[in-house]
Amino acid sequence: MKHIFVMILFASECLINASIPGCNEVERYRYTKHRIHYNVEITNIDLNCYGIDNLPSKELQFEGKIHTPRRVLLSITFHDSNIKTIPSLSFYEFASIRDLNLDHCGINTLETNCFLGMKNLKRLQLGNNNISKINVGTLSNLFALNYLNLSSNNLKDIDKDAFKGLTLMNDLLLNYNKLEELPDEIFSSLHSIRNIDLSWNNLSTLTMNIFRNMTSLEALKLNKNQLKTLPPTIFSNLSSLKTLDMSYNSLTNLSYESLSGLESLISLDISNNQLIMLDSKYNCHNAFSEKFSQSCSNESNVNTSRVSLFLGMKYLKELHLEGNNISKIENETLRGFVQLEILSLSKNRLTEIHQDAFKDLSSLTYLSLDKNNLETICNSTFSNLRKLTTLLLDDNKIRTLSVSLFKDLDSLDTLSLSNNLLKHLPFGLMSHLNLLSSLNISNNQLVELNPISFHFLNVIKSLDISNNKINTVDINQLMSATRNLEHIYLNGNNWNCEGLFNIIRSLTVRGVVVENGNTIDIENVHGIACSQSNRETEMGTFTTSERTTTVTNDFQKHVSKVLMNITGTLSNINVILSNPTGYSDEKKRTKDQNIQEGILNNSIVIVKLLESAIQQSAKNEQNKERYLQLNVLNKKDIQTKKETNDIAGFERFQTVQTTSDIETAKMYLIVILSVTSMIMLIIIGFTYCESFRRIPIIDRIRRISIIDRIRRHKSQHQSQSNADLIINNDVEILNTRI
Repeated sequence: MKHIFVMILFASECLINASIPGCNEVERYRYTKHRIHYNVEITNIDLNCYGIDNLPSKELQFEGKIHTPRRVLLSITFHDSNIKTIPSLSFYEFASIRDLNLDHCGINTLETNCFLGMKNLKRLQLGNNNISKINVGTLSNLFALNYLNLSSNNLKDIDKDAFKGLTLMNDLLLNYNKLEELPDEIFSSLHSIRNIDLSWNNLSTLTMNIFRNMTSLEALKLNKNQLKTLPPTIFSNLSSLKTLDMSYNSLTNLSYESLSGLESLISLDISNNQLIMLDSKYNCHNAFSEKFSQSCSNESNVNTSRVSLFLGMKYLKELHLEGNNISKIENETLRGFVQLEILSLSKNRLTEIHQDAFKDLSSLTYLSLDKNNLETICNSTFSNLRKLTTLLLDDNKIRTLSVSLFKDLDSLDTLSLSNNLLKHLPFGLMSHLNLLSSLNISNNQLVELNPISFHFLNVIKSLDISNNKINTVDINQLMSATRNLEHIYLNGNNWNCEGLFNIIRSLTVRGVVVENGNTIDIENVHGIACSQSNRETEMGTFTTSERTTTVTNDFQKHVSKVLMNITGTLSNINVILSNPTGYSDEKKRTKDQNIQEGILNNSIVIVKLLESAIQQSAKNEQNKERYLQLNVLNKKDIQTKKETNDIAGFERFQTVQTTSDIETAKMYLIVILSVTSMIMLIIIGFTYCESFRRIPIIDRIRRISIIDRIRRHKSQHQSQSNADLIINNDVEILNTRI
């Protein structure tokens, strides 16, 4: 016997259009129906492409017994049609249908008993239509139905008995409608219901008994409505509920009674509401949740004493408190959360975290503290978080980090410290982060990057140091310390172009991907801004609102050039332009002992000088005239004479420094000449003494030679007497000389 499990009638439609060009949609459907032979078994009819406008009563049936299929017809799909109305008894003789899909059919009316006779129907899809009302009897006798999709319609009213008799219903989707209220006990017959979606409606209130006797319900979505309050004990019978989503409503208060009975709760989301406080009677010790998604809107003002009422959820695994106005985390706030794995405290107003706040969170793997107002963090804050893999501290006001802050984070994989006020990283800060693979320290005020700081980061793969004030780095040491590095971000620093090119070349040869910048209108290497000299880059970097940015407009560039001309070649001066439109000393940053200030072109100029240099320059009043003759600065550019004198100190300091250098050179020259003269005198004296020591030695040698000659002469030519006479005479002569 021939079996056809799926029949898609695209070819039939094309055949009809070719042979009967003028027939309407119903005629085409009738023609197709009569093409189904009595000896063919059909399980699925898909009428997607027919665009049927109307279904007359009893039209969907086979005429005569000979045309009735021998086996079960499982599903029919009318997708993307324009039916408008489903009349009564339209599917009366299709008792075997299990799945009926009427999505996107333009339906606006469901007549009473339109689905009568479909006793085996399990799935009914009516989504994305224009249905505005469900009357009593519309869904009658669908005793086997377990899935009903009415989402994305214009439903404003549902009869209280519309779902009566649907005792096997598991999933009911009513989301994306215009429901403003629901009748009391509308779901009372849904004893087997597991999932109800009422999200994206206009519900402002719920009755106390609306979810009564729904002991099988596991998921309830009420998000994206206009709920302001919840009646007491509304969820008291939902003993199996695991997920409750009430986010994006207008809730201002939650009481213990309204959330009672949720013993099996796994996920609770009340984010983006208008919660001002949590009722003091609300006690989560009875909830024993595994997952609690607790987020409140930016208008919330949940204090930590209220948040601490969530203690006792010994199975809690996920806790979201983001988007509140929490300013402090006490040591009792998170007590007892031994199974908590995910904790989000981002987008709050945290300025302080108690050092024992996370003491019990031994299972925590994810901690988000970003977008707060943290300035300092206690040494032991992260103690016992040995399973933590992700730590986010972005967008705070952290200026310093204790060297032992991360000492217990043995499993940390991702660390982000971007958008803070860090000026340096202490040695040893990351010595225990042996498993760290991603480090983000971008958008800080780091002026140098010592590769020794990364010595223990053996497995780091991604490093982001962008948007700092770094102008150089020992690339060989960096590559030696980070052998597994794969990606690095360098843009937004004070790079010298030649140095940056060498750094990028070395990294590329090693196989490291250097992420390109987006700078194309100024000097750059691979889109990363740079300059021909580090000094020019440094002088072209200015401070605005405690964030460092490179100057771009002509005015700031002009000021930068002027200041560089003033400072000349001085290495101990650093110039910062702060607040280009007025004077304010709130953002001053000091490096040396004293600061001289001046206003140039109606902007603040802070020049850092050594105290000794300032004192010396103050004595040299005559150099003021020399300064005022510079072409780069005119009287009109400076507000007052006092400010001129303040800035003039730079040039005076340059002159004083030059004079001091000359005097020092003279002193060294005199010392060198004196030492040289002394050495020469010593050499001459030693030579003179040696000459006197040499005379006696020469005379002795000469005497021995004469005596030897006399003896030889005596033996050869003269007698003994004459020889003795000569010898005696010679000896006397020698003795006389000696």
